Amino acid sequence: RGVPFGLIPTTLLAQVDAAVGGKNGVNLRGYKNMIGVFSQPRFVLCDVNLLGTLPHREIRNGLAEVVKHGAIADGKLIGFLETHGREILNRSPDALERLVTDSIRIKAAVVNRDERERGERRLLNFGHTFGHALEREGGLSHGEAVAVGMAIAAGLSATRGLLAPPECRRLYDLLRDLGLPFRPPMDPENLVRQIAKDKKRRGDYLYFVWLHRLGEAVVEPINYHELEEITHMWWQGVLHES
Repeated sequence: RGVPFGLIPTTLLAQVDAAVGGKNGVNLRGYKNMIGVFSQPRFVLCDVNLLGTLPHREIRNGLAEVVKHGAIADGKLIGFLETHGREILNRSPDALERLVTDSIRIKAAVVNRDERERGERRLLNFGHTFGHALEREGGLSHGEAVAVGMAIAAGLSATRGLLAPPECRRLYDLLRDLGLPFRPPMDPENLVRQIAKDKKRRGDYLYFVWLHRLGEAVVEPINYHELEEITHMWWQGVLHES
């Protein structure tokens, strides 16, 4: 952590998220980011021209994190994703530059106010609580797992009456239009058991990110067993609709 370093991220996911914020983590015994340090780079150089040779799946991985930033903090970014999806998927440099710039702006502002994740920075975990379990158990890439994790979190927010159902559907539609999954590949009630070892858990409580609308989110602790109950209610509703 005492070595000065700079970052030149070469994937969309790294440019919009991983290279920003100073978090450096390693997995332990199959669980994500259980060991880590905070160490800020001397510089981060993001060049969207480096993204031209990426597989489509890697572009979609990064888009999941862009959706996350918009969902927690910037409704206008969500609107841009909705109206410029074709350009984004076709890798328009102007569209990609907008996504990278806006994502860095959002994340850097949050990190400036709470570098060590004692409060507001927990918002950046939106979609990651279930996402990490899905990545480990469901065979999904990080971005795909976060996309499904956001869909679950939005569904749970709607079940609690925090998020209007049309806003929840809007998120599902956006993920689908960007080529990202939004339906869990496995019973999410089983995933709750995996969340028991999530690094965000404190005793019987877990810090969870809830949506109020696309562009506004809050972090509130929830009892682990209450999360189990809400997940069961939401999942039974999904099964009934299908």
